Amino acid sequence: MTLQSYGAQGGAAAAGFGDGGAGVAPPPSAGATIVLASRAQRFVARAVDLMLFFAGVAFIVQLGLPQIGDEWSTASGTAVVSGVAVLWVLLFPFALMRFESTIGKALVGLRVVRLRNGKRVGFWRAAWRELFHLAVSFVPVAGFLNQAWCLWDKPYRQCWHDKVSGTITVDRSTFRTRTGQAVQRVW
Repeated sequence: MTLQSYGAQGGAAAAGFGDGGAGVAPPPSAGATIVLASRAQRFVARAVDLMLFFAGVAFIVQLGLPQIGDEWSTASGTAVVSGVAVLWVLLFPFALMRFESTIGKALVGLRVVRLRNGKRVGFWRAAWRELFHLAVSFVPVAGFLNQAWCLWDKPYRQCWHDKVSGTITVDRSTFRTRTGQAVQRVW
């Protein structure tokens, strides 16, 4: 498998990918090309995902707010928190597990796959990836470093949430399946 930086010509194999080095197993299909997601694609995808998430949160909160004159109750607070949790699960871990991308990633043509073998990310791995991303976002400097880490990470351009979950973000149009067939867009 050849690993290319986004926009790179040719394609020299990245050190440690598919050659048994760095704890990475051989890729799913020899000769297939993987183009890593560009930094701009990742940024736009995350921005779209966050806009959709916060729009959904605003809608859920509006539904859960009491009518004028009513008091905020524990039941409505629980409903809002539960609604936001379900929204988060659907937009992030479930979407990564089912479609290999969130809505934002799908719009810019990205998918998230396991680094070890290029296969689909399971629900618990996707949940761990997104929970780590969420938790580290609340730590001011760490949240910034997590997002910025892919700017200088070599050779896979992984952010911390990718590293802890063993995933990489790749360009959907160039990633090949085991049989060498181009992966079809699902969204």
